[in-house]
Amino acid sequence: MIGTGIFASFLAFSAIQDLRKKRVAVWIYMLFGGLALLWAGCRIARARETYVILDHLASIVIGIGILLAGIWSDGAVGSGDGWFFCVTGVILGFWENVMLLLYGTLLCGLFSLGYFFWGKVHQREGVGKTMVPFLPFVAIPGIWLIVERIS
Repeated sequence: MIGTGIFASFLAFSAIQDLRKKRVAVWIYMLFGGLALLWAGCRIARARETYVILDHLASIVIGIGILLAGIWSDGAVGSGDGWFFCVTGVILGFWENVMLLLYGTLLCGLFSLGYFFWGKVHQREGVGKTMVPFLPFVAIPGIWLIVERIS
């Protein structure tokens, strides 16, 4: 339950900041990454609770892959998105993190497609080069995941 609270807070802070500024402050990644590591360490120390280290390491690799994609694409993929999935990888298992990434990508893609066509219909210049913040779209399946974990 504590991990879900850390995840929910991290999701809210990062999605709101990404929506407002199209970037997330480093201190948010450091704070919630530290909290997530502390939480994971406590779960590992208590042998009663299950924390599958390999599952979470695989989940963190998703974030590392996004960071590498950002490097290879000269910043077309934001490094903040990669760090987001590294932090969530500590809290969420591999398949939950994959679900966040895939549903977030689907929602962002659908929005971007609609925005692109709207811009073309209304003859907006440069509509295809508009930067769209990604984390608000990840927040939608993230909220779904939080509700699922609580109930």
